[in-house]
Amino acid sequence: GNDPDLHMFGDQTGRNITYTSAVSPGDMVQFRMLYDTGDGCCGPNDISGWYLDNITISEENPQYVVSLDENGEATITVDDIDGGSTDNCGIASITLSQTEFTCINIVSNTVIMTVTDVNGNVSTCITNVIIVDDLAPEAMCVGSIDLELDAQGNATITVADVDAGSTDNCEIVSTSIDQSFFDCGNLGANTVTLTATDGSSNTATCDAVVTVEDNIDPTVTCQNISVNLDGSGNASIVSGDVVTASG
Repeated sequence: GNDPDLHMFGDQTGRNITYTSAVSPGDMVQFRMLYDTGDGCCGPNDISGWYLDNITISEENPQYVVSLDENGEATITVDDIDGGSTDNCGIASITLSQTEFTCINIVSNTVIMTVTDVNGNVSTCITNVIIVDDLAPEAMCVGSIDLELDAQGNATITVADVDAGSTDNCEIVSTSIDQSFFDCGNLGANTVTLTATDGSSNTATCDAVVTVEDNIDPTVTCQNISVNLDGSGNASIVSGDVVTASG
């Protein structure tokens, strides 16, 4: 009887044949065709016309990790994914469903590798391409800040005062500074650290010098006093006799 996996056509036109049995990487996929020499299907003279063709997909990398570059881009090639696909007659082409990646592809991406042999037989396998961003942001700080205390002896700064345009190959999701409030106890130079964090939790820091100044003159309130001379014609006073308030 006829082989259930035998595909028969009434002409010699090229055909695409789908193998319906389940296959996995490493399985031998066999397509069989018979050329009829004219004495009817499956005659004894046709046996020499058996043509066996198969594709073997080797066990591919279950996942392939790619790091984005400084522009937030990454490229893969067939050589990165192919684990050694073979064919008994010859492979005509190997293609990937996706080769270009950017920051929006961070984490797992399903890439299908398609192998086509010289007779048009096709087999595919899947690799998970893991896109990672392992580049830290470039934190940029102003060199210095002159900060004047207010009438209450206080002053504050924000991230915007320190950040001079920090960048990342993907995106900075947060920036912070380790000190924003200053008072009379901070007079002089203070080192403030800016921390920039991107979407992959990579961080970078830079420092700025915040010079705190007190440029407000004191406020003094005085009072008039009367002083009696002693027996020697002398008298003395202290600041507290005249000054009632200062700040």
